[in-house]
Amino acid sequence: LEGIAAGDKLNLAEVTVAAVNTTAIAVTDGARGLYVYLGKAPEVAVGDVVSLEGSVVEYHGFLQVDSDGAKVTKLTGKTPVALSETALTAATVDGWKTGTFDLANAGLYTWETTAAKSGNFWTLNIEGSEVLIEPSNVPDSFGLTVGKKYNVKAYFTGYDTKYDYAAVVLVSAEEAPGQETPAAKTSIAEITADGQDVELAEVTVIAANTKGYAVYDGTNYAYVWKNGTPDVAIGDVISLTGTSGSYNGVHQITSPVATKLEGKTALIPASTELTKEILDAFPSATAYNVHGVYHWTTTVGKSGNFQTLNLAGSDVVIEYANLPSEFTFVEGKSYNVKAFYNGYQSKNNFAQMTIMEVEEVPEMGYYLTGSFNDWAQLDANYTLTKLAEQKEGKDQYAIKDVEFGAGTGLKITGGIRNESVTWYPEGMGNEYTVSEAGKYDVYFVPEGGIEGWHEGFFNVVKAEEVPPVVATSTELLFNSETIKKYSNNYTGEAEVESDNYEYVVSKGNTGTANDAWGHVRFGSKKNAVNGSVTTKEAFVQAVSSVDVDYYVDSNSDKIESVKLIVSADSTFDNDDAVYTLDDTFDNKTGSKSAITITDPIPNAFYRLEINTTTGGSNGFFRLNGMVFNFVDSAE
Repeated sequence: LEGIAAGDKLNLAEVTVAAVNTTAIAVTDGARGLYVYLGKAPEVAVGDVVSLEGSVVEYHGFLQVDSDGAKVTKLTGKTPVALSETALTAATVDGWKTGTFDLANAGLYTWETTAAKSGNFWTLNIEGSEVLIEPSNVPDSFGLTVGKKYNVKAYFTGYDTKYDYAAVVLVSAEEAPGQETPAAKTSIAEITADGQDVELAEVTVIAANTKGYAVYDGTNYAYVWKNGTPDVAIGDVISLTGTSGSYNGVHQITSPVATKLEGKTALIPASTELTKEILDAFPSATAYNVHGVYHWTTTVGKSGNFQTLNLAGSDVVIEYANLPSEFTFVEGKSYNVKAFYNGYQSKNNFAQMTIMEVEEVPEMGYYLTGSFNDWAQLDANYTLTKLAEQKEGKDQYAIKDVEFGAGTGLKITGGIRNESVTWYPEGMGNEYTVSEAGKYDVYFVPEGGIEGWHEGFFNVVKAEEVPPVVATSTELLFNSETIKKYSNNYTGEAEVESDNYEYVVSKGNTGTANDAWGHVRFGSKKNAVNGSVTTKEAFVQAVSSVDVDYYVDSNSDKIESVKLIVSADSTFDNDDAVYTLDDTFDNKTGSKSAITITDPIPNAFYRLEINTTTGGSNGFFRLNGMVFNFVDSAE
């Protein structure tokens, strides 16, 4: 094992197995030791001599053999190297954390410990050192019990720099004599340290995330680490057993077994407003179960890869844990949050929360208020809209065409996080007064300072009545945007919406959605065709003429007529006026010809009818479009 490094390929003829857990072994050549991860139950035992093949990798700060390609073969007739034991001291453990690891540091150690858990992991710490000692993948055969003292023997394999603990493989654990099993804690308030058995007869589930939940029994709160989807729901009353433990400073109940109790009344605590004083005390709290339900307003930020829900005025970072899918936070937006405080994560320095309720705080808005709406603040009906153009380099807002009576008082209200700030145009407490009844446009520059405006905040301009815009024409086009329903034969119907008017095409071929031609084809080599284009609703304005844009491909002699029919109703059967397009329809020619309507009428329907006999090919008459010219309003 001398001189090996990450990336090396090993082919060791003979090493001794020093320790075994459920998925790995530790091997030694007598002077150095190496962790070999197999990813499955080893088929060798402590003291076996084996050959080893595999790849060396660095994992969380120390070397080990990766399971991919690892091969361990037991050898017979070989003598194992002697494994000397060293009594572990706190100073040695502290040195593991601060020193540079070498394979020569690996070895077999003995010490006395009290078994505990950090999250779901066993800890076998030594008195006098704050360094966590964690045996990996401990076999159930050791029968460890949280809170009991043991004389242990374990093989140190390296220091995990990512999760900050000394990694060992447990070899033996003998229970220290003369111990009594401590009584289980029957209320949350009695839980005062890691490793205590917990038997709670009745608690209420008050919060939950994707990996755990929070409970309350009237004496205190506790966070329960499930390491998976909780098997309880908020509001459930349950009995709960487990073991107290900590993970990165967050105290919790581990290995929980919950039983739902029927017919019990849930005990739901009220939330407390999270203040700077409360939050600032979290990092230095010494009590075991420092939990609670809090509410506050936050603007979402980011710390590394994690979103933060910090409280304004405090330097303590707040992060959520295992956020349920029904909650979403967007960075930069503000929210009213209610959450359960799991505890202070001392390793990464943040207050850890389980989210219970989230309400997005509306962004700042500006509202017109006054005597016309009984001074209602934040009235959405009178929201000012931000204008694209600025006023002297400053953002401006407006609301237009608002009806005011003479003497109406006005001011601006801004909504900020459910609070409001008021701008008085004539100085503090003095609203603007409308002198003359009518429609008004109201302009507002929050930054103020605009010359000629009332105190730099406010400008009211009376809106002039503008006559309605009257269209002079409407155009019918055939393309992929206007054709809503296609017909790719000469017998069906198509639907077209152009310039806000709807039309029906009968017995005309529009092409397909993937191949829109930009025109409609009429005429068939199989049958005589009476194709048409009809307005689906009446034109309110009277039409004086219709421009027809068409092209004749061939078979011009098969075109019998092109007619415009004007009708007072959609049935086209009540003394309709008929106007014929006067053209010779020569082959390979196009034209834009006008049909003049000598007797225009309002509220009329229009149909262009193309009549053809059987032709030598399909689609020989192409209608490119039409323009309906309305009668001049003055006329």
